[in-house]
Amino acid sequence: RRYPGTTGGWLVPVRFGEITLLTMRVGKDENGLGQVGGSQGGEQPGMDEAAARRLASAPADAVRSLELVFAQPPGRGPSDQIAWRAVRSSGTVVYLFPSYPGAGPEGALFREEQVHFPP
Repeated sequence: RRYPGTTGGWLVPVRFGEITLLTMRVGKDENGLGQVGGSQGGEQPGMDEAAARRLASAPADAVRSLELVFAQPPGRGPSDQIAWRAVRSSGTVVYLFPSYPGAGPEGALFREEQVHFPP
């Protein structure tokens, strides 16, 4: 979903058992109506939940909740990107951007105050 709102774009996985067959991008308005705006085969954003949980955890501060959101990483212009929003046991919030230029296969991890949310 587009964070921190409750309306906007959402990623909706279509699963069969444990396999994600397709991920749809769905828009949602204030009336709660959705419309598919596109889709892509497989898991999005290309990093599964288990990997995101491992990468967003700190040695003595494991992730207690994790969700996919749209957010803007620092220095990346006005467009949103898909990120994992992780809340650790301590309450610390971090964002893991799986597709961040130059970050490698483990993506880029940013503190909450470094991430922006365009209107």
